[in-house]
Amino acid sequence: MLVARGVLDFTALAARKFRILVCRGPECGERLGSQEIHRAMLESLTERALVDQVQLGWQSCFGRCTQGPNVLVQELAAPRPGERQFLLATMPLGRAGRSALYNGVRPGDVEDIIENHVMRDRLVSRLIQPPARSAPGYSSSASATTRIDSSEEGSEGES
Repeated sequence: MLVARGVLDFTALAARKFRILVCRGPECGERLGSQEIHRAMLESLTERALVDQVQLGWQSCFGRCTQGPNVLVQELAAPRPGERQFLLATMPLGRAGRSALYNGVRPGDVEDIIENHVMRDRLVSRLIQPPARSAPGYSSSASATTRIDSSEEGSEGES
């Protein structure tokens, strides 16, 4: 247990390792400020002296663009002898509290994620959404260029 009577057990925390991946995709990451989220994560981890326990990185896409920016927090299990390690991000598996894909993350949410998920083993449930079927105005089959071109053609015909 990491928290007993409101006091953190830093020995147990030091034994745990995490990977945090911030979405950097063009739809949800770059347009919605993933760079600021990544920067806030690095600052928070540095302030808490957690940079040795947490691998902070980027992910090109989690496939949840309509709910972004997205941040994956995974607790890393110690590798078993002979087990191969892969660098790809996988969706959360395992017991609750160990891994989560957070959606609609803002720089102001970073402290909550680090304090609760990483340090206290508690999910930040307000940032977890079920996969969206489709958002209004979003179509994975139509590109932004196609939509812009078709609206320009329509306006030319009206003049």
